[in-house]
Amino acid sequence: MHLQRVLLTAQQIRSIPEKDRALMIVLAYALNEINALNKLLFLSTNFEHSPQWRVHAHISQAMLLMRTLVGKLNEIWLTIQGGYFGSKLSLLHNPTLGNSASKGLSNLGAYFGKKNLIHTVRNNFSFHYSLQHAANEIPESGPTEELAIYLHEQIGNSLYQFAEFAMGKALAESIDACNAEVAVDRLFSETSAVVEWLNDFGQGYLFSVLDMYVGAEVLRAGAERIEVGLVPASSDTTIPFFIDISKKPSDSSS
Repeated sequence: MHLQRVLLTAQQIRSIPEKDRALMIVLAYALNEINALNKLLFLSTNFEHSPQWRVHAHISQAMLLMRTLVGKLNEIWLTIQGGYFGSKLSLLHNPTLGNSASKGLSNLGAYFGKKNLIHTVRNNFSFHYSLQHAANEIPESGPTEELAIYLHEQIGNSLYQFAEFAMGKALAESIDACNAEVAVDRLFSETSAVVEWLNDFGQGYLFSVLDMYVGAEVLRAGAERIEVGLVPASSDTTIPFFIDISKKPSDSSS
């Protein structure tokens, strides 16, 4: 695996007008966050589907990452609304965006311009705790094995599965009241699409700014190929839930 590294100087960054500079930095910062969260979310779905305690732990971990990612996506769009459209930078950069960036921005506008599940999940499950949703009734016929508590002396390994079941059920019903499986599929598919659109627009805008104020030729001339070497395959990589939380590093010399 190899990367292309482009080094920017402080003078080059300072040469960018304030509104463009601020939005470029915030969008690049946000893309770092959502790409890391999206990658962790994907890896967290790689787990053996038995025994049940393992399934409970890994689904809980995956949904935590999903809720956080969804919240970030909503916040990035609000930043684009204010920093790109509200500041009129769109009038300057829309003509210079590439096709994929323009299409990504159009898709984002169409998605967030109407009622959407990302906004719903963000408001009730990502960055706020909804007592209203937590008060939803748990049906008498509900599976008792889902209403579990897993305890360990290391608090990071404890899991309150009954709460995950209750809030997960409420989250799914807020998306599709009739079919929880369809709701979760929608959540994953729409989140994945928004991540892709944001990357397309964000990268297109980033290089529109840099090309305009630093120069495409300068950027290309300073590009450097870096060999990373072998990296793990995503299909072979997992994120454990239960780990040994040692207070001190193990001393291999003793």
